[in-house]
Amino acid sequence: VQQTSQGLCRYLQKMCPERLQQGGVVVGHDARHGSREYALITAAVFISQGVPVHLFPQVVPTPFVAAGVAELGAAAGVMVTASHNPKQYNGYKVYWGNGCQIIPPHDEGIAECILQSLEPWDLSQVLKASQQPSAAAPPSSTWHAAIRAAALHPLVQDPSVAVSSAYYHRLRRNLSFRLRDANASSPQVVY
Repeated sequence: VQQTSQGLCRYLQKMCPERLQQGGVVVGHDARHGSREYALITAAVFISQGVPVHLFPQVVPTPFVAAGVAELGAAAGVMVTASHNPKQYNGYKVYWGNGCQIIPPHDEGIAECILQSLEPWDLSQVLKASQQPSAAAPPSSTWHAAIRAAALHPLVQDPSVAVSSAYYHRLRRNLSFRLRDANASSPQVVY
């Protein structure tokens, strides 16, 4: 997850640096095992590069990340979810600045940047900037502490209220409800 996030970050820095610095990235996760930690790793990677992160603090529906990208003007979004895959798996869905899942050539460009970013970045500054106490701990402990501290970093914002309000407003505006009499002439639908 860290290497993938590093590659995505490098690609965004190359392709849309202004939007990345202004709008940041949106990160969400589902309830699967490890999803919250993977979302925090993703956030920590972007924070380590000075990128603002809109991190959903709780489990969130996948469409909220895509909607959040569009609503907040983010450069991209990451949803940690395996969707329809078996429960033991997890996944990393990437949304481009238009709120849609990535397609060529972005997928290939991101993959190339991942391969160029395999050396893990030092995330210890995330811990320091989050004002978390860090005694002389072994590197693996510092890494885990930095990941946990990512949610408290000054570059992290909770997008929950803004995104959910805008999302449900758009649904109410674009969906219509027809009364029973108006539906009488409609064909029957079987589910």
